[in-house]
Amino acid sequence: MTTGADCKADRSPCTGGMDETNDCVICFGDIHGHVAAAKAAIELAERLGVPAVFLGDYVDRGPDSLGVLIEAMSASRKHPEWIFLLGNHDLMLMQLIDGIRHPEGYDERTFNETLPTIPTEMQNSINAWLRDRPVFKRRSACLFVHGGFTDSSIPLDEVSHDELVWTYGVPRDWRGEMVVRGHAVVDEVEIRPHDININTRCGFGGVLTGLLIDCVAGQPRHLWTISENGHLLRNTPIHGQAYRPC
Repeated sequence: MTTGADCKADRSPCTGGMDETNDCVICFGDIHGHVAAAKAAIELAERLGVPAVFLGDYVDRGPDSLGVLIEAMSASRKHPEWIFLLGNHDLMLMQLIDGIRHPEGYDERTFNETLPTIPTEMQNSINAWLRDRPVFKRRSACLFVHGGFTDSSIPLDEVSHDELVWTYGVPRDWRGEMVVRGHAVVDEVEIRPHDININTRCGFGGVLTGLLIDCVAGQPRHLWTISENGHLLRNTPIHGQAYRPC
């Protein structure tokens, strides 16, 4: 039986014949409190034997934000190479634990529904984990971010955390890496020449999308969808390029 470690050492048996220089990750959109979907996403990435990138918004809307945080924190310790980005809802929870309210009241749901479910004795550890989450991550020809940014001429290191987690999309003149993002709700994955949105309504009665990305080529290769209650619904190659899991 082939293991995940074997797949990483020899990528071609695991990538349906793709070039061995490809650097693949599986990205997941906003989870919003659906712990069964979170568990299914983690299990799928482990079964495929590729690193995972979670685009943030682990909390709010769904029935078990605390459960999602526990699963994400555990997976980040087990798989330190995986990426867990910060989303705007996660930022609001972090600020609420610090005693800071959103000036425009956008944190009402987080304050009323999520914060009361976080035991006092866990708030410091959850806050520390959230504080360690990056707001964007580059990998080869891909750029992962929860929300987006407004000005292509400004280096992302100089862009505020608020902008990166709250902005919907990227500027039309962006010609950098392929941006993979969530935040803006869509019914189906949107693949454009310079950005991909995979936030397919998990937390709104939709599904959680997992998208396999070839980071060297900056191209999507395979798509999975997971129901809010954790069932795998769709397993589809993109551009005819099938992905064979380990």
